[in-house]
Amino acid sequence: MAWNVRYLPEEGIIEETFTGYVTAAEVGASEKECFKIAAEKDVWLFLTDMKNADIKVSVTEIFNVCQGYSTEETKRSMRVATIRPTDHKGRESVGFYETACTNRGWFVKNFDERDAAIEWLRGFQD
Repeated sequence: MAWNVRYLPEEGIIEETFTGYVTAAEVGASEKECFKIAAEKDVWLFLTDMKNADIKVSVTEIFNVCQGYSTEETKRSMRVATIRPTDHKGRESVGFYETACTNRGWFVKNFDERDAAIEWLRGFQD
């Protein structure tokens, strides 16, 4: 499994971490787990760490992830902070994800550093 999901109660954030080779199926499985925890905890702030991921997800698959948020059990209050991978192709992929989601009204922002991502998410807490 190239992903892990955990709830960070002290931060009020759900963190998903991807490592190694990552496919669309793995992204989908991880998000399903994230949404399950989000519904249980009523927490819709996500930190997605792709720093060590080798993303093998097509542009169409990325678009479908963003499009799928409208049909999943999500809330419009959902916020996603993504830590960019280090490789150029991976950075392009998460850049497209940010743009595609933003164009559909979702709050998604990419970061190079974990602390900056968490700080951005904290700005949405009650």
